[in-house]
Amino acid sequence: MHQEIDALRTKRSAVLELQPPAIRLELVEQRRFRIEQLEKLRVDAAETAATGDESRLQVIQLVESAAQWALSEIEAALQRLEDGSYGICEHCGEPIPWERLDVLLVTRLCTPCQYVAESDRYSRSTVSHARTGNGIR
Repeated sequence: MHQEIDALRTKRSAVLELQPPAIRLELVEQRRFRIEQLEKLRVDAAETAATGDESRLQVIQLVESAAQWALSEIEAALQRLEDGSYGICEHCGEPIPWERLDVLLVTRLCTPCQYVAESDRYSRSTVSHARTGNGIR
């Protein structure tokens, strides 16, 4: 057990040594952007609710939900930076390649594990739709 923990710490250290300091700065900038976006959306939602434009209000609420999700992912990535687990796949424990992190700073999974997660999600979705008669044919 101790060997496994030491191996994981070694992997984490190797990833963190290579970590460009710009990652933290970029995540902080993305967090600032999302917070400002959410503030503007809340104001826009209040103004739209006053006009009674339900369809516009629904769009604003969807965008607000997506922005809130993005903010939580950014904050989780910042937390992983703090605790030393940033850049390590949460499923298999292997380092996430920098090429992937460069594109998706908030990613929690390496590409193979992401593929499996999305495949599982798709399978559950199609099974659910088939049971209700709403499957894709």
